[in-house]
Amino acid sequence: MSDELRIRLRHTQGDIGPIEVPGSLTVLQFKERVLSDWPRDGALALETPASPSDLKFILSGKFLESSQVLDGMPFALCSQQQITNP
Repeated sequence: MSDELRIRLRHTQGDIGPIEVPGSLTVLQFKERVLSDWPRDGALALETPASPSDLKFILSGKFLESSQVLDGMPFALCSQQQITNP
């Protein structure tokens, strides 16, 4: 079951999204997508990650591993957070 997912990310400087992606993506592929869609202006632009490995996603208090597939994760509205490490 690989339906389209709408994921909104929380950041200390503001929300990103929602981003629509197929559920078949891995967390790494989603990180690449987020990086390509990263805001180019505003407060978030000052914290643009250098690479996908600089992004860490937290869902329900746990870091998501890059190899995990998004489909089947228990996403709730706006529950995913994103942290950047420069």
